[in-house]
Amino acid sequence: MARVWERGLPALYLILATWVVLAFDGTGGSGDSEQHFLIARWAPVHPELYLDHWGKPLFTLLASPFAQLGFAGMKAFNALCMLGTLLLTMRLARRWELPHPVLAGLFLLACPGVWELTFSGLTEPLFALGLVTVVVLAEEDRWRPAALVAGLLPFVRSEGLLVLGVLVCFLVLHRQWRAIPWSAAGHVLFGLAGWPLHGTPFWTFTRIPYAQGATGYGSGEAGHFVEQLLYLTGVPVYVLFWVGLLAAVVLVVRHPSWRERLSMPLSFLVVLMAAHSLFWALGIFHSMGLSRVLFPVLPLAALAAAGGLAFLRQGMAGLHPLAGRGLAFLLIGWAVVFPFTPNPAALHVEDLEPTTDQRLMERVAEHLRDGPPGRIAHQNPGLDLALGHDPFDPEQHLGLQPADLEALRPGDRVVWDDWFAVVEAGLHQEALERDPRLELVHSERLLANGRSHQALVFAVR
Repeated sequence: MARVWERGLPALYLILATWVVLAFDGTGGSGDSEQHFLIARWAPVHPELYLDHWGKPLFTLLASPFAQLGFAGMKAFNALCMLGTLLLTMRLARRWELPHPVLAGLFLLACPGVWELTFSGLTEPLFALGLVTVVVLAEEDRWRPAALVAGLLPFVRSEGLLVLGVLVCFLVLHRQWRAIPWSAAGHVLFGLAGWPLHGTPFWTFTRIPYAQGATGYGSGEAGHFVEQLLYLTGVPVYVLFWVGLLAAVVLVVRHPSWRERLSMPLSFLVVLMAAHSLFWALGIFHSMGLSRVLFPVLPLAALAAAGGLAFLRQGMAGLHPLAGRGLAFLLIGWAVVFPFTPNPAALHVEDLEPTTDQRLMERVAEHLRDGPPGRIAHQNPGLDLALGHDPFDPEQHLGLQPADLEALRPGDRVVWDDWFAVVEAGLHQEALERDPRLELVHSERLLANGRSHQALVFAVR
């Protein structure tokens, strides 16, 4: 029966994922999600995009075939990544001898963040798959493949360098000397591939887009991400996660065999959470305090939650034979129902729908389609998505940086919005209104959650 449940849960996920991909037009957020899609979509036309460090070369390479099918194809790619993550999470639960391994998978799917962020163009789902793959391979003593996968993760997300560093430390501790060179495979492969384009085989280090100090995105409290994890997991899984984490620490301290098995995944969890907390507290490495950066640890959190449930059930069973089972049913039911309850940490249907910015750009695109042909200068990737334009073709698209504005010519149009133009280009509305070359020809405004979202269209005279 247990095996039936373990097969049935992935099948149920596939059915639900297919429905979400086909029924909802959301992009899983504006900005990065859309830009990653655009890079993957247009990489066959502009092959240098396969080696764009911001776009993440391995992600672009794998996602590009799906992106040719449109944004739904991109969401399907990430949904398949999550399917692999689900299967490996349950496989790891079996290896760790957790009662009912399917519960680890169930708790993963009970995380609202899984549904809010998987159906996007974001890199986090592929990174989560890579991270849990490394843990499974190491658990099975397949150190060379584990080193190879970890060495590729920096080309999915920059935090892959942290995962790679942790794994190399464990390779040294376990005296897996022959596996260590495999951890460099990703940097060697992509370094050599990008050498002609970037002028150095070390571009994988020198061109890291986040390798800089303080940025304009602000900073916050060091405990910010401990709180934000709650909004990804939901309350039930969050509570069980902390119980399971405590139980895992006790196992590591008391039992040498479990110390060897759990130290590495615990290190991944702690290092990733601590690093993002530090980056946000110091306002460095382009950290914006976004909860989604913790998405890759959700499989580990789900495993910890399953362990926490087993710990509580065992403790309650000592009081009464039915007490442990009754508590387990209550907690499982709570976890399954919670995403559909009216709670800030629950799943909201609007998270699967187009964002306010996406709807605003659709309206701007309608106006632009009715206008004369010409280049469009803007900073919002959602507009390229709405128009279907190639944003890497200089005859179709310009940015809003000073050099772009200098290159404007009659017939071009400029689209200013109150987020991307300001944050990414530092361009305020007043600067365009003072430019004698520009004439305001259209404006759009949407209200959402008490905030006004505005876009202006200028024609170049």
